[in-house]
Amino acid sequence: MPQYSYNTAGAVAYSHISNAGTFAVKTAAGDFFSINVNSATAGATATLFDQAGTATGTVDIAVLTLGTADVVPLRVAYGPEGQGIKFANGLAVLTTGTVDLTIAYR
Repeated sequence: MPQYSYNTAGAVAYSHISNAGTFAVKTAAGDFFSINVNSATAGATATLFDQAGTATGTVDIAVLTLGTADVVPLRVAYGPEGQGIKFANGLAVLTTGTVDLTIAYR
């Protein structure tokens, strides 16, 4: 993974999800960096799959379940020191409940 000098933005895209459903965030290999939870109700979930379009089967990347004590906005970074983790096939997200998320990826 390329390294960026301090205060230099890398080429990171984002996808905003504001309702429950299945979302094909990226349909090719890439890097997943973080989930920003902008708002959510207790019990809302976000499940991330290493799949190009469908969000079913084995969870390959992460499951985030929000509880009553979680404070939003909340940023959950992935990978060593938030540098991201790779996915091979694509990035699909399945959300349940009332949730508003921003997914950062490349």
